[in-house]
Amino acid sequence: MTIDWSCLLTKKRSLGQPDPTPAELAAWESRAGKLLGVEQRSYEPSGWAESLGYGMRTLALITPYSGVEHRFSSRSQRVVLKLFRSQATEHIQFHSHTFLSLPILQRIPLQASLAGGEFDGCGYAVLQFIPGITLRQAVCVTSPWTGPRAVQALNDLMESIWIPAWASGLRFKDCHPGNFILSETTGRLVMIDGEQMRKPATELIDSPSRWLIRDRHEDNAFSRLPKLISDTLYAAGTETNRAALNRAVAQAIEDSHLVQHLKELGRTDHNQQDVAAATSAWRSVLSQLRMEKLC
Repeated sequence: MTIDWSCLLTKKRSLGQPDPTPAELAAWESRAGKLLGVEQRSYEPSGWAESLGYGMRTLALITPYSGVEHRFSSRSQRVVLKLFRSQATEHIQFHSHTFLSLPILQRIPLQASLAGGEFDGCGYAVLQFIPGITLRQAVCVTSPWTGPRAVQALNDLMESIWIPAWASGLRFKDCHPGNFILSETTGRLVMIDGEQMRKPATELIDSPSRWLIRDRHEDNAFSRLPKLISDTLYAAGTETNRAALNRAVAQAIEDSHLVQHLKELGRTDHNQQDVAAATSAWRSVLSQLRMEKLC
């Protein structure tokens, strides 16, 4: 084996799932080498890549080690190869076409899609590798996590990702801390799992006046937002107990009318004013929490 599968195997075992067979691992390894254009024998016995885990629709996530030359080296020094469990037509469309069709996806801090396609009957995508830790990992390690850093992460989320993306007419739903990485390079927040926007993006491109899919994504995102804010601030060491912090965050969101202002983004002919109003509402949330010494 020239891929270190320990991360994938550890995750599967922790969830009580069976290990892939040696034949399956060998097949995935061969597929990865061919897709990325890596001459695997050149890296025996030390190996050329490691697994980053797997997902509900993903057989494996694989990243070549730093210094390994691959087909996409000219565009990104390190990449992540995602091997889907099926043809994953919608996902491939997002990574191979939609990402480049919507300029906003290149302007916000979002993990870049480099390629997507089908190989041996299954889909794949090649993504930019973002070194760092997820926001979920950060909020579980309180010692290096300070109040100012927590506020910066939340500002990155709202002012650099959420508001610009939604102002373009896009929507995303899974705003949980596992979908954001604190970049080791810049120290700023970067969104991953951009493919969760594949259906809203298709609706925006094909039927911009229709808001069926985007409305559903919007409601899901709003249901997660208060907890995301509370968890991020709580991990920074606030002296307030979690229940009180949750109530304060919910009250600040309500008092600022943040949800209403976010809902209006991308829907009207007054987008600049809507962005300014949403940004002001978000800053009002932080201001109210600061007054209560919660951030």
